[in-house]
Amino acid sequence: MSLLGSLFARKESSGGLQAGSLDKVEPRSLFAEPPVGADHTRKGILLYRPYPPPPAGSIWSKIGGLPNLPEDIEWPRGISYERNVPLHFLAQIECADLPRIDNRLPEQGALFFFASQDEEQIWNEGDPQARIRVIYSTNAAQAPLRSAPDDLPPISDHTADKPYGPV
Repeated sequence: MSLLGSLFARKESSGGLQAGSLDKVEPRSLFAEPPVGADHTRKGILLYRPYPPPPAGSIWSKIGGLPNLPEDIEWPRGISYERNVPLHFLAQIECADLPRIDNRLPEQGALFFFASQDEEQIWNEGDPQARIRVIYSTNAAQAPLRSAPDDLPPISDHTADKPYGPV
């Protein structure tokens, strides 16, 4: 049986596996026990970009592209290779579109995610605001697309001058 066949197989009453079509798959765990104990888990929200993209309709939330960042909010800047540069736009999420799995996220407004997209991707050292930024806005729904700043560096605009490890 192929790897995919074993992942999407159904157990027979004899305990063996029988190949099944995806529309007849019975939900089952791929692991005998969770890889992380329940005391170390919490609910989360998964963002994904379907391919091919569905018709856009009136969906405002998105991953990538240009943001609908209101003009009264300054495009966030951060540090990349010791230079103060604009951060790259990652995503915008309409809070009303989010499932209500806990009460720590706002019910209205929008979240904008930005990050330094240089080769190092060191987001957990030093000042957290230097490489990543999440901006909350209550007036973004009607904002037009905003162009990126002229000095936005290309992604991975720096190459290493020596290997990172043994070659």
